[in-house]
Amino acid sequence: FDFLAQVHTLPNLDLSKLNISLYNHAPELAKVRDYRRMLNMVREYLVRCNSKDEVTYEVIRKKLGTHQYYWDSPHLYSIADLTKSFSGQLQSYLKKLSQKCIHHVYCCKKCSSLGFICEYCQNPKLIFAFE
Repeated sequence: FDFLAQVHTLPNLDLSKLNISLYNHAPELAKVRDYRRMLNMVREYLVRCNSKDEVTYEVIRKKLGTHQYYWDSPHLYSIADLTKSFSGQLQSYLKKLSQKCIHHVYCCKKCSSLGFICEYCQNPKLIFAFE
């Protein structure tokens, strides 16, 4: 029992290696994975940003604390993360965090300058990797 208490919060479960089809059978997990993928892509914009905004790479990194793997690896989970995923807590947290980050990218001059114009349709609306 002590062992389970010790590993409860350690991110040692890689669902891509254990059973990738879990995402097909657990919509809660699929949504968490999607938000984590989005955070991973948004992170690339925040790393390059030197804004003094409340949403910067360093601020988000500190906010994530020991959960850096949330935006480093979308398939890595702890037992606690799985519990929070199925209760909806983790999904809600990641949704709010990713929305803040995306809002920053859209509004920040430097971050938004990293968007692309579709080469196919030439629509002037910028598109981003996380969309």
